[in-house]
Amino acid sequence: MFSVACAAPAPTGAAVDLPVATRIPRTVLAPTPTATARPPRSLPPNTVAVDISDSFFQPGVITVTVGTTVRWYHDGGTAHNVRAVDGSWAAPDMHRGDMFARRFDELGAYNYLCLFHAGTMFGSVIVVKP
Repeated sequence: MFSVACAAPAPTGAAVDLPVATRIPRTVLAPTPTATARPPRSLPPNTVAVDISDSFFQPGVITVTVGTTVRWYHDGGTAHNVRAVDGSWAAPDMHRGDMFARRFDELGAYNYLCLFHAGTMFGSVIVVKP
């Protein structure tokens, strides 16, 4: 954090010398946790998890190998869904505790979104060779 002191206003047209910004040390405190972290999920081989929360997918972008299954877990408080931007696949509307899974068998980038929150909730699955 920087602090800058300013001199009193000078008359119009007068040059003003402003002091150089000075670094002021301060103690940095760790943020107070707002929620308890969820323990890691137990997943079958070749399966990755994406959490659906209220307003985002976490992680938003994942890279997986061909044949990987992605599971979307709804942890939020409002309804969501998972739909391919190109309309090629979709989950039904989901509520807290629901899960949707899709296996990715072809190389490519698969962009998806939540239709309820399309302006803010989107993600990508990038499928690469093993």
